[in-house]
Amino acid sequence: KWKLLQYEEKKFFENLYMPLFIKDGKLHVYISNDLSKDINAQISIKFLSFDDGKEISNKKEIKVELMADQTKEVYSQEISKDNAQNYFIYAFMKAEDACGKEYYSENTLFPLVYKHCNIQKSKIECKINKKDSKIFEIKLSSDTPAFYLSLDTLNTMGRFSDNLLTL
Repeated sequence: KWKLLQYEEKKFFENLYMPLFIKDGKLHVYISNDLSKDINAQISIKFLSFDDGKEISNKKEIKVELMADQTKEVYSQEISKDNAQNYFIYAFMKAEDACGKEYYSENTLFPLVYKHCNIQKSKIECKINKKDSKIFEIKLSSDTPAFYLSLDTLNTMGRFSDNLLTL
């Protein structure tokens, strides 16, 4: 589905973006601030199991100040290939400018190419609550981490701000 790629591509052009990548056996976490304002950010980096989504090591909590129009590395760590097929890396950032406006960014990284990861088959549950004639609340849950999901609606018009989901 071509539109799913557009949802992901949109993140690359956000004014505040947090790319993750592995180079030479090392995890690198950057923040790119294309805003015209300085920000204060709190970043949480977790190493999570494909089996149940639980943390396999202590999460890393980072506080950083980033000036307007600045990109910088905020964290790096050696990554062992031992057991790399059994976990993924999830990072979440909450940032705030001087006026109190909040910004969010999240990213997921697999330490190996997908075909070498032990991604489990997920059982996904969907609960739909009709709020009024035009608004529905959709709650999704999964017994294991589930990546790159999308919702399809048959015979129902609707919009999603992002329809490429990870549970």
